[in-house]
Amino acid sequence: MSNESDTHVLVGLQVKLMERGDVESDSPGPPARPNVKDKTSQRSNRTRHKPTIVSRKKSRVASASDSSEIVIAEKKASTEATVEARMRWLVGLLRKGEISKQFCVLNSNALYAGRPLLIPLKVTTYLENNGECIFLESAIAGAAEGSERLEGFSLCPIFPPGTRVRIKYSAILQGGLRTGVAKQEEFCGCRGDQVKEGYIVGWREIHGVRIWLDGEDSEQYTVHYRCFLWGVNGGSEWRKDGEFCPNKGSQLMIIGLQVMIEENPLRVPQGNTGVDDINVDT
Repeated sequence: MSNESDTHVLVGLQVKLMERGDVESDSPGPPARPNVKDKTSQRSNRTRHKPTIVSRKKSRVASASDSSEIVIAEKKASTEATVEARMRWLVGLLRKGEISKQFCVLNSNALYAGRPLLIPLKVTTYLENNGECIFLESAIAGAAEGSERLEGFSLCPIFPPGTRVRIKYSAILQGGLRTGVAKQEEFCGCRGDQVKEGYIVGWREIHGVRIWLDGEDSEQYTVHYRCFLWGVNGGSEWRKDGEFCPNKGSQLMIIGLQVMIEENPLRVPQGNTGVDDINVDT
C-alpha cells in the first residue's frame, strides 16, 4: 500500500513541476508559455540602445564641425603669418631704398584689405636721344607722348623671398625681326644700332612686346602691361601673361611701356584696417 501511495504522490509532483516548466517532459505537450519577464527585458534593452545610436550620430556631427573649425583656424593663422611676412619684406625694401614710402604704404593697405599686392619692379630702357633710363614702381617707362622711340628694355621685378618665379619677355622690331626670349634683367632690343639676323634687318624701333611669368609659383602672380604709341593719345589696352601688345602686325612705333605685376590677393581676417604710415626705424 505504501509503495502505491508513494508512486501516486511522485507522479502528482512531476505533473505539477512539468506544468511549472521546471522539469522537461518526455512526451510532447502544450507549448510553454512565453516568459513575460523576457519580453519586458527585451523591450528595455531596445529602448536603452536607441539613445546610444542617437548620441553616436551627434558625436560624428560634432567631430566634423570641430575639424572644419580647425582647418579654418589653420588657414587664418597661415594668412596672418603671410601678411606679417609680406609687411617685413616691404619695410626691408624701404630701408634699402628700393621702394618709396608711398609705395610701401599703398601695398600695406592692399594687403590688409585683401587686394592684390604690387610687386616692386625696375624697368631699364634705352630711349632715342636719351640713352639708358631707369623707371621704378610701375611707372611709365619711356614717354606717354612724344616722338622719341623705345629701342630696348629690361625688366627686374623683386619677388618675395622663397618665391619660385621669374619674368620673361620678347619684342618685335621694325622689319618684323623677333628678338630672342630675355629673362630677369636681361636686355631685349637694341641700343642705337641695327640688328641683323639673316636677311632681315630690324631697325631701332619696337613695334610689339610680349611679357609673361615662368616657374612653379607663377600661377600666384599676374603680369599686366600696355604700350604707348607714337601719334596715338593714351595707352593701348592692357594685356597680360604673354599676349601681344599692342597687337600682332602693328606697325606703330612704341615710345613708352608700362608693366605691373600683381600677387593674387590674400583673404585676410576681418578687423585689420591697414596702416596710415610706416616707421622705418622700428
